Amino acid sequence: MTGATAVTSSREERKQRNPRPSREAQAARRLLYRVQDALRPLQRDRVQKCGRVRVGSMVAVLRSKETGKAHFGGLSTCASVWACPVCSAIIRSRRAEEVRQAVEAHGPKRTLMLSLTVRHGLGHDLKTVRQGVAGAFRRLARGAPWKRFVRDYGLDGSIRGLDLTHGPVNGWHPHIHALLFFDAPLTELQLREARRWLAERWAACVVRELGEEHRPDLEHGTDLRPCRIAEYLTKLGLELTSPGRTKRGKGNQRTPMQIAYDFAERRDERDAELWRDYCDAMFGAKMLTWSRGLRKRLGLGEEATDEELVEEQEAAAEVVLLIEGREWDELRDVPGGRARVLEAAEREPAKGSSGAGPPSGEQVGRIAGFAGTKEPASSAFPASPRSIGRNGAVCGAVPSA
Repeated sequence: MTGATAVTSSREERKQRNPRPSREAQAARRLLYRVQDALRPLQRDRVQKCGRVRVGSMVAVLRSKETGKAHFGGLSTCASVWACPVCSAIIRSRRAEEVRQAVEAHGPKRTLMLSLTVRHGLGHDLKTVRQGVAGAFRRLARGAPWKRFVRDYGLDGSIRGLDLTHGPVNGWHPHIHALLFFDAPLTELQLREARRWLAERWAACVVRELGEEHRPDLEHGTDLRPCRIAEYLTKLGLELTSPGRTKRGKGNQRTPMQIAYDFAERRDERDAELWRDYCDAMFGAKMLTWSRGLRKRLGLGEEATDEELVEEQEAAAEVVLLIEGREWDELRDVPGGRARVLEAAEREPAKGSSGAGPPSGEQVGRIAGFAGTKEPASSAFPASPRSIGRNGAVCGAVPSA
């Protein structure tokens, strides 16, 4: 073995013993936390508390033995895929993996991307249009005409997602993207015929739900095409691109998370109003809908709720730090404090939790790089990560970028 080979091997062994998230992943988490904190005054009560309010007397910092990623235990979580940047990233990461598995199991060549839009403009109420778009799709996918389409083209199922952008000229633009799973690849002729039928049927359903003013253009209101993985994850709202890095669409269209990022940067009251409107309109909406029986046919099992996805924790996670409640209540308001604690836990060598008391504020400050209280902690914390409390099990476990 040469010297260079030995050094490389030694580095790989160290990475396996003490894995760490990438710097890009840590930077993405810092950004998400910063946006989350900036949005708190605009949020509903449960979302305001997410990642900040304790559910017990102590807060734990846990780290995955497999990935080295750290997260908090013992904090309230909201599981809002629409309003919370942190919970949304976790949920979208899990959903993206399931969608990838579905496409791979069925076969990419037999899967097409359907996009459906409506006419929209400034002054249109977002909630009304959003509900109308969802109702129009339900009309589209039922009745004798739809059954004939399913039979003629061999449609086996679908996954539909609700997407949303906002532009300064035409306002909010809710629209649908759906993955259609066919028994066999469509020919070019079948693809054109299917698109034409869907365009006509979609226009009729939109008029029934929303009225003539929202009738989509037959040429541009419906699109059916083969899709690549990066494209369908983006269209379904599952792309995990940092909101600060995402490219603006045509006409300066922004996604809701881009609006959130812009508000965190500039604190523009117009962005605050857009965010409030968006959260009110999307409250209770479902991000992804699987057609009946599709998950079972693809071997994916029952669909987890958003709450269950957020509450999931890696089995091989261990307690690294224990923070007394009063110290956490000071730490949480330190700008960047939460992210620095997790980065410190990811940087420190792995430690077992048995026999270790909670660190003082001075110890937390030494590790994370900020000043903390110096009173010794006295209360105990469960050693098992799973006993921390389901409502705060993985707060801070933002997926890697």
